[in-house]
Amino acid sequence: MDVKFLPEEDPKEEQFLANKNFPKTEKKFTWSQRNRIIKVGKSFKYKTLIFSLAHQDNWQLIITLKGSFKGAIARNRTKRIIREVYRNCKPLFNYPVGIAVTVLNNPGNVDYHKLEKQLVKHFITNNGNN
Repeated sequence: MDVKFLPEEDPKEEQFLANKNFPKTEKKFTWSQRNRIIKVGKSFKYKTLIFSLAHQDNWQLIITLKGSFKGAIARNRTKRIIREVYRNCKPLFNYPVGIAVTVLNNPGNVDYHKLEKQLVKHFITNNGNN
C-alpha cells in the first residue's frame, strides 16, 4: 500500500534546509575577484576540479564551469557537493577566505568525503589551522 504525505509532512523539505547556511553575499562575485583569487591564491587540482584559495575580508565561494561539462544532473550534483564541502570546512579556517573552483569537464562521480579530505589536506593542515 502506498503511503501518501500531506504537503506539510513532506519529508523532502528537510534536505533543502542546508542551503540556508550559504548566503547570497558569499555567492556574488565579479570576474576580477575570481581572477585575483586564482592569481594570488594557492591552488590544487582534484580530478578535473581546480581549487584556488586566497585570504580576503569576507567569505566567498566562486564555482565556474567550462562549456564542455554537459548534463544538468551531473553539473548540479557537482556544484552541490562543492558547496557542501565549503560550508562544512568553513569553521576550520581562522580567517575569511575566497575559494574559486573551476570545473574543467565532467569529473565523473565526485565523492564528498574524498573532496573534503583533499581540501583539508591542501589548505587547512598546511597553514596550521587545525
